Amino acid sequence: MQLAEYQLWEQFDQFQIQLMYDAANGVKMVESDNHFIMIMKDGREVRYTVKNKQLIRSLKQSEKSPFKGNTILLYHIKKIHYEQLPKGWKMHVTLSDQGAIFKGIAYIWGRIDE
Repeated sequence: MQLAEYQLWEQFDQFQIQLMYDAANGVKMVESDNHFIMIMKDGREVRYTVKNKQLIRSLKQSEKSPFKGNTILLYHIKKIHYEQLPKGWKMHVTLSDQGAIFKGIAYIWGRIDE
């Protein structure tokens, strides 16, 4: 079962990752220094983690199960900034490689698939 759907594309001069959620489905957002988690009302979770300068998406089916299915979404992350919106969160991501800044925008929409 797919917990979240995402689309990536690149354009302009920065990467932005936007996570939208449906409050009627009981989604809770948890932010920390290196990861961002969407928690569903049934205990399933979608986690976005920054590790080794990569943005990784993984899924957790229940409270007792581990996160699985690591998918690398972006490479060469320099920094991430979180912004709370009225109905979701936005992550602003700056990428760099060998002194150059990548130009682009990436959006991710998190949605429960019930």
